[in-house]
Amino acid sequence: MKASTTRLVVRAAPFVVAVAAFVVAMGAAFAQGEPAASSSATSTSPAEAAKPASVPSSAPSPSPAPRPVPPPPLIDDGTPRQATRGFLEAAGAGRFQEAARYLDVRGIQWGEQTPVEAAEQLGLLLQRRIWVDVESIDDTPEGDPSDGADAERIAAVEVDGHEIPITLTRISRSGGRRWVFSAATVARIPQLSRELGYDSWAMRIVPERHRESRLFGLWAWQWAGILVAALVAFPLGWLLAYLVVAVLKRATDRTAVSWDGRIVDGLNRVFRFGVGWLVMVLVILTLDMPPRLVNRWSPALSIPLILATGILIVQAIRGLTAVFLESVPDDQELNTRGLRTQLVFLRKIGSVAVGLVTLGIALMQFEVVRSVGWSLLASAGVAGVALGFAAQKSLAAVVGGLQLSITQPIRLGDSVVIQGQWGTVEEIALTYVRLKLFDDRRLVVPIDKLLSEIFENWSTPGDSMLGVVELAVDPSAPVPRLRDELGRIAAEHSLHDGRECKLQVIDANEHRVLVRCRVSTSDVGQVFQLRCDVREAMIDFIQGLEGGRYLPRRRYEAIERSS
Repeated sequence: MKASTTRLVVRAAPFVVAVAAFVVAMGAAFAQGEPAASSSATSTSPAEAAKPASVPSSAPSPSPAPRPVPPPPLIDDGTPRQATRGFLEAAGAGRFQEAARYLDVRGIQWGEQTPVEAAEQLGLLLQRRIWVDVESIDDTPEGDPSDGADAERIAAVEVDGHEIPITLTRISRSGGRRWVFSAATVARIPQLSRELGYDSWAMRIVPERHRESRLFGLWAWQWAGILVAALVAFPLGWLLAYLVVAVLKRATDRTAVSWDGRIVDGLNRVFRFGVGWLVMVLVILTLDMPPRLVNRWSPALSIPLILATGILIVQAIRGLTAVFLESVPDDQELNTRGLRTQLVFLRKIGSVAVGLVTLGIALMQFEVVRSVGWSLLASAGVAGVALGFAAQKSLAAVVGGLQLSITQPIRLGDSVVIQGQWGTVEEIALTYVRLKLFDDRRLVVPIDKLLSEIFENWSTPGDSMLGVVELAVDPSAPVPRLRDELGRIAAEHSLHDGRECKLQVIDANEHRVLVRCRVSTSDVGQVFQLRCDVREAMIDFIQGLEGGRYLPRRRYEAIERSS
């Protein structure tokens, strides 16, 4: 119990720390947006404090004189930055009549909407949907010359795949040159209001006095929505995926096939994480995020989904190949081993291909990588040649592995002799082959070396092989009796398939006769064992035949010299 509690605390610690940091940030945002307490009703000026306290009098005090109405504020629109700041300050304070003076209304056909209402809508859009960095706007009377004469582009927003610029223009007004929002931008205000909107469900969970607080380019209600998405939407998506997997598991248990159950078994934590992340991202996208920030943070939102999808595809490939491998008979037939080799290699090639494509798509989410990728595509000839020279050995090994799986000079379970080493093919990877030797050692051979050199494959297409044993006997040995004994030994041996059993005299000299025993077997993996058994039995027979007189020996004749 104590160990499980410790594991739970360790797993939850990063999440708790992240939530705490988020709450602290939100508190800082709220503190920045908290309006200062008004002290005009209680504070006094130094002059008033210096006056003596008035004595109460029975005479009625005169009513205070009405304060004079302040003149309308001066419009500071001499530069693009001043005009943008003045409009945002007026719209943020609710002075939309003043904000409307920053609009170029020439040539605008007004319907039910008035310039004041247009200024209110534009102010809300700039405050909540379209992020404008005021400090980066040009602050010279002429504006940025790269945007054109008497024009300044301060922001852009994407609507239906098209980029709509927010621009200022310089017009003549009141005897001077003033910067105002261009007539094209003013004409698009109703469209932008309909397409983008500036109302969200997250605004209802934040007090009204904190809605205008901003932290790192986002409003306080947007941060609150992100917090809700992380704490509520993500766990709900995780739970939804868990229920989906449970329903699919119950459904696959009733089917006659097994491959669907194997795929469902692969929908583990990665699938639940992917669904939870997707639900969280969909909720975040409803928070009316500024398009510039959405584009900036889109890799962080999309890359986990891309990686999760790639992992699920790899797991599906492995599950399907595992099902087919289980359906292949577990024997040593040549066709069986060939099919098993192709399935294993298909699993490896598919996993590597999906992994590379997934990694490429994930990296292409970054603008820098995307631009480099298109540049490489533009110079594909030079890049291809350079890549070919740099990775020619690796590419040759992969291509060799693909060739090996198609032509199948060796298969899993084949008995081969490579560089004088006899062993059984245990694994065929993309770039190497691993052999299990007779003494349980492992010999790893690169595929390019295997395909470029000569090797022996004892697993012939007929799946039958001869075990050959050579013995040296005395020249006087009875060969027919040796042949009969070999036939008896082969007939009683379980590995002999009855196809061939011969004894031949292949060499002879004054000291010995060399005989060759040929015994066939259908189990090429046990041909070595058959040879050992036949050799042992024949030697035992020769040793017991007439006291071992037919074992090879050297003869010397003693010659007596006459004195």
